[in-house]
Amino acid sequence: MSPRMAWSQRSTTMSRQTSYLSDCAESLSGANRSILIDYDRLVSESANVLAKLSEFLELDVPLATTYRKQRFTGKIGMGDFSKNISLGRIVNTKDHDVCIPAPAYEKANACYAACIATLKKHCADA
Repeated sequence: MSPRMAWSQRSTTMSRQTSYLSDCAESLSGANRSILIDYDRLVSESANVLAKLSEFLELDVPLATTYRKQRFTGKIGMGDFSKNISLGRIVNTKDHDVCIPAPAYEKANACYAACIATLKKHCADA
């Protein structure tokens, strides 16, 4: 989402995105066709989450917590350009203080909670 987007617009966009994710999870439900990867667990328990994901994907070479940086890693306009992406490893960062107006926060939080409940119902857990 664009940093210039108004909060009401952001919460509407999040509502559409979480609804789409929920629909995808429902359509892929069963037979372990999808997996839920929680960001907080990914950064705090990287090795365990990546091991489960590697098993789910039936990879011959398991995923690692480190990665090679590419020519465009960390470049603005080419994906994630935060400082952490340039470290070449998964890192846990501090929370950011963000002031979100109450109506937008409540709408976004409700959308997130509903989406997570649907994903947990239909996806394997990493």
